[in-house]
Amino acid sequence: MSVSKLPVYKPGTTRPLLTPKELKIIALAAQGMTNPEIAKELGNTTGTIKNKLRYVYDKLGVWNRVELTVWFENHRSVMQDMFALRKNKNRSLWWSRNVL
Repeated sequence: MSVSKLPVYKPGTTRPLLTPKELKIIALAAQGMTNPEIAKELGNTTGTIKNKLRYVYDKLGVWNRVELTVWFENHRSVMQDMFALRKNKNRSLWWSRNVL
């Protein structure tokens, strides 16, 4: 499956494939931030970010940050909509302030 055709929702459901934290990590990684920089931004350890990225790679079927960035760019508008639908306004504010 090509990176541009990867699903955003779990097959057969309307449940997002990715958690809000995973979406934030993808956005920050796609902007070129390193694992330590992402960890500092989100208040996690570098090890936690490495593990989360590994899970994200598996979920999306990508091998590296280049493929992850391509996926991000191809799904940016859908991801923005997912954040906008969340009840917590801070998440959608984070998205618009840091990603758009």
